[in-house]
Amino acid sequence: MSRPLPIDFHGVALAWAAEQELATIAQRAHMQEGDLVGALQKTLDLVGQLRGAALQGPLGSGLIASLDAADALIRRGVVEASYRWAVGGVPETAEPATVDSWDVRLPPDDGELGRQPLGQGRDRRPGRPGPRAGAHRGGGRSRNGAATRPARPAKRRR
Repeated sequence: MSRPLPIDFHGVALAWAAEQELATIAQRAHMQEGDLVGALQKTLDLVGQLRGAALQGPLGSGLIASLDAADALIRRGVVEASYRWAVGGVPETAEPATVDSWDVRLPPDDGELGRQPLGQGRDRRPGRPGPRAGAHRGGGRSRNGAATRPARPAKRRR
């Protein structure tokens, strides 16, 4: 099951429906752009489910026009394209891709940039010691020397 949308997500969806830029909305909402697109896709799914329910009886017939309008406002740009990919798969291309058609530039060797290879201090902050020899999770001793218990497996629920 996916995470529910935040209670104040309506402001983000309204900004997208008002044709604001995705990057601007994501920055103001403190969300990653991919998370925003995913949430808008969930919104499209929900609108579709509501539309399906509204078609089931006479009480919902008044909602269909509003749901169609909401769908049209949200289904645009990258949200529409990614939704199509999610539902229908990757689109076909005019010509098949071959290995020769990929132009991939390799990064320069580490020696050319004066960098150390991974695992030799490159990814550690200066002045910080590396992991202690024999250190592992789930038992042993804590940093202050006190004995710790090994991690227990989760109890089964009945």
